[in-house]
Amino acid sequence: MRLKVSENAAMFWDGGRLVWDDYVRRRQFELTERAEWLCRWFRDWRDAESVTSLGADEAAAEGLRSSVAELVRAGVLITEDSAERETERLNAWQDWGTAARYYHYATRMHGDTVAADGEDDARRIREKAQVTPPPAPYRAFPGHPFTPAPVSQEAQAFGRSLEDVLTSRRTTRRFDPGPIGLTELSTLLEAAAGPSPTRPRSADDETFGNVFKTSPSGGARHPIELYVHAQRVTGLRPGFYHFDPVRRGFEDLGVAWSRDQVVRSAADQAWIGEAAAVVYYTAVLARSRWKYGIGRTYRIVLMDLGHLSQTVYLLATALGLGAGFSAAIRDEEIEKALGCDPDHEIPLGVTALGRPTGLDQVAAALSRPPA
Repeated sequence: MRLKVSENAAMFWDGGRLVWDDYVRRRQFELTERAEWLCRWFRDWRDAESVTSLGADEAAAEGLRSSVAELVRAGVLITEDSAERETERLNAWQDWGTAARYYHYATRMHGDTVAADGEDDARRIREKAQVTPPPAPYRAFPGHPFTPAPVSQEAQAFGRSLEDVLTSRRTTRRFDPGPIGLTELSTLLEAAAGPSPTRPRSADDETFGNVFKTSPSGGARHPIELYVHAQRVTGLRPGFYHFDPVRRGFEDLGVAWSRDQVVRSAADQAWIGEAAAVVYYTAVLARSRWKYGIGRTYRIVLMDLGHLSQTVYLLATALGLGAGFSAAIRDEEIEKALGCDPDHEIPLGVTALGRPTGLDQVAAALSRPPA
């Protein structure tokens, strides 16, 4: 019988222990020095009995056989008979690599996963809130220059049918060189990121720090923050701003990028540098992590971004603006500009905003409401 170490697993150090993480079956084992050595011995297909030649005597050889048998039972070592499914899985994920495969399987819910009862979960959160209060639902930059957000009071600001907006929405990648208005930008961001004025809040919502907005969020945690790099916005000098939906305005972060830096931050996508403003989305992980202490919550954070960025698309369309989203970003450069710690606040994507031009302008003109 020939054996080989399984490749559908990961190893990491935890408090001085070497842990074998079988993320497909959701099992973990501590590897002894002998087990680690045997994994290296069977890095390629070898006969199971090959280890006996390494023992100093029959007792040592028998000990190695026993260790090998234990590793086979644990799935750390696989046989040729069991290798077919592993090979299929490796081939299925080879284009995305080990990290994607690990993340996918490590965050799956198995059939025997015990789901939390709603009432029990609410009780757990109440008890936790008494000991560890929830993180603030919004970021703030006190002491930074602040520009209040003028929000359009016109009845026709979003005076279009949902069907019209949905069918008119397009990704814009050609922008007019002119500016957009501060009122347009703030009206959009207020509607996307501000708390819903019509949604009542319960006592639990106050205790848990829940927030309700125009986009859904897992557990009402809303981890997504909105930053804007104004390039041609009437009433804002060029640079980065944090949109504060509580004070309803723009906090000047004191960092201004050139067009080339904006393009570089978006993985060299030149069209994003042509926008009048670029919205940078980050996620404050503590908000979601506070309520859901499992790895699957990372999936929920990404879904939250999808919901919110689509809302921005629709709001931009309703205002007659062009918008284009991209998740291709250079995280590290955005982190430096915004002062984000990648363990706590992570960049997720960008939306370019501006007036459409060329074919995009024709499409937008056809989709505007009648005067």
